[in-house]
Amino acid sequence: MADICFRTQAFATDPEGDLEYCNGMPGSRLANWIRDGLLKKGYSCREPLQEDYGWGFWLDADDCSVWVSASYAAPDEEDAAGVPEWHVGVDYGFAPWAVRQWFRKRRGRELSREVYAHVKEMIASLSEATIVEED
Repeated sequence: MADICFRTQAFATDPEGDLEYCNGMPGSRLANWIRDGLLKKGYSCREPLQEDYGWGFWLDADDCSVWVSASYAAPDEEDAAGVPEWHVGVDYGFAPWAVRQWFRKRRGRELSREVYAHVKEMIASLSEATIVEED
């Protein structure tokens, strides 16, 4: 999975959604912001879903699907500014029983790299964001 880590206060960090099964993880605004940007680039994106680590959505293109995830990490206690840290990942993965996806592995990986480049560009364009690290 390609992953980018950055700090910003541009997205809400309040617990949201399912507080019991998904730990109320924030990130829906970040996931929707990324989704909206990718929709403008012509990609077909499904609605964001809450996971126990954050939020994510499926992007479909050329009979392949990639998972775009957004997760939150509370500010480091030593960080006086208290700026939240976010992780965004893009991955082409499929279940072993999804045989037709085996034959699309190369295109899926290409699509994953392509989408990651767009997401990285979007994050870098946020004036209030600082990229910490990336894969």
